This record gives sequence, structure tokens and C-alpha cells, in this order.
Amino acid sequence: MVTNGLVSLWKAKDSMNAADFACSGFFIAPGFIVTAAHVVDGGLDLWARPEAGATTAYQISSEVHKHAHLDVALLRIDTMPGCAICLAPLLDPALPPELRLYGYFEGDREAAQAVTALNFDDTHKHYRINVKQPEGHSGSPLCLGERVWGLAIRHYTDGNIHRGCALACHQFWSWFCELLPELGKAKPPPQWDEWVASGRLAMAQAFKGVVFDKFAQVFTRHSDGLPQSLSEVFADNTPTTLGENCVEALIVLLEQSRAVLLDGSLVLGKHERQAARERFLSAMGSAARLCLDPAQLHAQGIDPEGKLASIFDVRASTVPGAALAGRPEPHHAWALGEDCGLPSVKDKYAFELPIELGEGAARQQALATAAHQCFAGLESTPSKIDAALRRKIRASARAEARRRRARFLVLLNELTAAERKELQAWVAENLGVNLLLLKSPDSDTASPYLFQEEDLLAQIYQFLSLISEPEWNPT
Repeated sequence: MVTNGLVSLWKAKDSMNAADFACSGFFIAPGFIVTAAHVVDGGLDLWARPEAGATTAYQISSEVHKHAHLDVALLRIDTMPGCAICLAPLLDPALPPELRLYGYFEGDREAAQAVTALNFDDTHKHYRINVKQPEGHSGSPLCLGERVWGLAIRHYTDGNIHRGCALACHQFWSWFCELLPELGKAKPPPQWDEWVASGRLAMAQAFKGVVFDKFAQVFTRHSDGLPQSLSEVFADNTPTTLGENCVEALIVLLEQSRAVLLDGSLVLGKHERQAARERFLSAMGSAARLCLDPAQLHAQGIDPEGKLASIFDVRASTVPGAALAGRPEPHHAWALGEDCGLPSVKDKYAFELPIELGEGAARQQALATAAHQCFAGLESTPSKIDAALRRKIRASARAEARRRRARFLVLLNELTAAERKELQAWVAENLGVNLLLLKSPDSDTASPYLFQEEDLLAQIYQFLSLISEPEWNPT
């Protein structure tokens, strides 16, 4: 959500008084804030209060970068709040359709306002917009969907001119990339509409199988394969409800399909039942992914399409929930299990590491042992994992990853920056598995889930219980 990338800037650390409010801004990279340059012209000390976790103020570093000719500045804070996200740029130079202006007035966040970019003022090198934004909106992002097109900078001081001024990201992006080269390499996250379209297509393809021609008495399908009941769910793609509604609709479809199998009105052969089972599972995997916020995944360093670093963080409450966030096709890893005596989904390819791993060579050996165990089991693990065996583990891990079954070693405690740097290359070169650092979300906005993670996992468990019945698993 765009609001999790917003920042209000203040002249005093602990003040919430309107007189101490300076302007608006937004995160463009971890720890880096974009705002209007004229706000920092006076050399004031400033504090940033991110909208996500707004109770904490972060001092702006003295390292302030101001563009030589445009009214834009790049500020830095030392710590990126875990619940905040970075806004991805829209770099198309064409004038966009209606934008949304997000920002603050006297320190209070205002509702998003519809704004139109009218034309380009070649003399002053900025765009004219159709609203005269109030003081305090300098630095506010102008967004198309979830991507930031530009920022508001000033408005015309003539009382008869009801226009504001804005800069577009394409005007200063090359300058940003000189300061932060990684920005030029970063792939923006999909917008919500793109995420939804991808999920809908995946579900439609799952139900397009020939086997579902026999399910006409249970549900009707569109020409692309999507059942009518799911198509109706997609009519409302509100982020906080769409994924959950898709999951519930799939459970209903599965129950209805099971009922006609049991009463004999639908007759399927062994291979047809297996095919239908796999396709139902695939559809549920896609529905579960729609319960995730792609912008929040991106903010946590997780590629929504599934390409992962050898070490990556997930802010989640459970190991299965964290693993689901890292998998583009999570259904391959699901299994029925229990947690503290309660029924629970488990991830077959995610393995918790002991809290204490030692240091240096001892830690590497502990990781290698855990990687071997996740393939061969506890009984088959030798006392020492040598280089030749590590190469075999790495080959197996890579083969699994190509089949969308990446192995995750889950670490529940923190790594220092130095430890992480040391292990990043070693894990990739020697083991081929992924080291998942599970961190508890410190607020609802820090979680990649759009509704309760535990509720989703409980629904997936119900689905797995149904799909594990003998009707879908003929001997």
C-alpha cells in the first residue's frame, strides 16, 4: 500500500505540533527519502516519522543530496523501519491519466486527492497540476496505482492561479541512480492490478484442464477456464479481501466436487482424479499468493516472482507462513501437520535451524549438516560434511529449486551485518539452499499478509484435509 511508503518530516524530534511540521516525503530505497529541496535549504535539523510505525522519529543524516537544477532532494536515515516500504517509480515520460496525491497537512495525513498533470512548464522545468496543494504537501508523492509518478513541489503564489507544480520521476531518475546505483538495477514490484491479473490467469489455467469438462454439473467455466464462482469473486479486487474470498470459493468448489464423486453422479478414473487433485492444489496456491501484498514482499527483499537471494528475511508469524511468502508455487510444499497438538499446515521443504549455530567454521558445518538432513533425514547424516558432499547437496538443492521446490533453512534469531555478509556467498556456493531469517512483524503493516496469516493457514489446512480424502487419492 502506498501509505506505508509515506514519511512526514519534522523540525523537532518529539513534537507533534503543527508549527514543527516541515513537509512530506516518501521512501524510494531502504533508508532513503525523497522530498522537495527547498524544504532543506535552511539547513535545519529534521526528523522523519514514517507513516508505517509513525510513533518513532528518525534523525535525518547530515548527508543531504540536492539536485543542481530541480527542486528535489534525497535524504537518509540510518535505519529503515521494518514495516515501511519503498515506492517503485513510474518512468514513462507521457502524461499519465488521473494521479493520486498522498501527503500531510500540519502533520496530519490527508486522504488521497485526485490530481491531473496538465502540461510541462519548459521555462521552470516542472509540470503543472490542476490543484493548488496546501503548504506541507511539498515532497508528497503523486502516484498512478501503487507506483510513484513524481512529487509535488510548490504551488503558484498568485491567488488567482489555482495550480500546483510537480516533478516527474523520469526528470531526476538518472541522478538518483548515480547516487544509488542499485536503483537502476532494481525491478519494481507488480502493481496490485498486475498481481491480480497474474493470479487470475494462473487459476484459469489450472481449471482449463480437460478433466474439468466432466465437472459441468458442479460448476460452469468461462472460455479461459475460470469457474463462474471465482470470476464473480474477481469482480471486487479489494486487496484486503480478494485472496481470502478466492480461498473460500475454492474450498466450496472442492466440497461440491467431492459430493458428486461420493454420490456417484460424477465418475472419474484414477488418473483423472489425480489430475483434478493437482489442479485444485495449483489453484489454491495461486489464491494463497493473492493474500500477499506484492509491494510488502518487495520491500522485504523478496522477489514476488520467486527469485531469491541465498539469505532473505520474511516478517511472518510462522514458518509455513514465511515459506509461503517466498514461494511462487507454494502448494508443492504443503503437507498436513500439527503444532503443539493443534492441526497445522507444514512446509515439507522448510527446516528450522537450532538457535545456536556457533561461529565461523562451526557455523558453516552446522548449516551444512542441516542442509544434508533436509534431504537425507537425521539418520543418514555423517559427522562431518566435506567439500565433495557439499557439492552433492548443492546440486540436489538446485535441481529442487528448478522444480519450484526450493529448500529453506529457517533461522529464528538475528544475524549481524558482518555474519550475514560472511554467509551470503558461502551458502550459495556450498549448499545451494536458501537461508530464511524469520522475523516477527512488529505491526500489521509490517506483515506481507493482507489479512491474518494464521487464518489463511487454517483455511489451507481445511482444503488440504479435503483434498487428502480417498476420493481424490485412489489406490
